[in-house]
Amino acid sequence: MSSWSAIYLRESPPADFRFPIEGELRVRRVGVWHELELPGSIDAEAMTVALSRQVTGQVVWVLLQTTASVLAVMHCQGGAVIRHLGHGDEGWQFAEGQPQAWETW
Repeated sequence: MSSWSAIYLRESPPADFRFPIEGELRVRRVGVWHELELPGSIDAEAMTVALSRQVTGQVVWVLLQTTASVLAVMHCQGGAVIRHLGHGDEGWQFAEGQPQAWETW
């Protein structure tokens, strides 16, 4: 695995939500979350914010790139970015928003 990207939400994605992707959008259950595994390179951040406008509760996007040691996490709710974190080879690249309770573990 060199690059992996997914969006997590607790409810099913809205049937009328347009996912601007090429390829197959794989959806599976992970505990109480729906995992939307994103194929290829898309603007996942914009899609996460847009999706969070249409569902209740939290929407979380995660990106992992093992060849570059990159981790990005964006936590949204109600169309607003609550927290956005990015880590790379040189350490934390950015940390936007207020720290959240889930960061303590």
